[in-house]
Amino acid sequence: DTITVAEKVGYNGYNAHPMVVTDDNGALRIRCADETWMSAIDPPEKELTVYLPHAVAENLTEVRLLSMSADFEVDALTVRDAFSFSSTSGDLKTAVITADAAAVELSTVSGEIEWDGSFAQLTGGSTSGEMDLALRNSPQKLDIVTVSGDVELKLRSSTNFWLDYNTVSGDLEGETDLQQRDGHYYRGLTMGCEMTVTTTSGGLTIEE
Repeated sequence: DTITVAEKVGYNGYNAHPMVVTDDNGALRIRCADETWMSAIDPPEKELTVYLPHAVAENLTEVRLLSMSADFEVDALTVRDAFSFSSTSGDLKTAVITADAAAVELSTVSGEIEWDGSFAQLTGGSTSGEMDLALRNSPQKLDIVTVSGDVELKLRSSTNFWLDYNTVSGDLEGETDLQQRDGHYYRGLTMGCEMTVTTTSGGLTIEE
């Protein structure tokens, strides 16, 4: 039951500048040994796979993913406190992330984000990247800001919410029944999840 890190070099790669893996008081950290090659015209392509034992994957305190253009695919995890992803053009795609009590932060410039899981609160932001979020629970709060990136929310039928959708030219679409009051949209007799989505031209789709 050990953590294994496998590194595969791409067609234009070489074994120089390997990734550095350290254990800092129980925190697993993976980073580039030398970041100067990242500004090269044709930097080496690498594929990094981290294998976690079930006991670890089901009992994580915090997960932080940082990327310029690298894509992340994340299998099922259980996270207690926090999950964050930040990229320039890199994509994020997750299996079911169980983070019922955690704060989640997802941000990208042009990458696409596909999140499947639960959380207590989520803050998201993008310039042109799309955000596709499947919510497995009824969270407390969701706040997303985009410029032209579209946002798609897949909610459970039992999720009540109060939505503040601010946009210049984006459209609100979906198959769920929404009611309006005082410029806000809502579903259910109780307030439920407090959701704010702000875009310039990005659209918002809400589905079950």
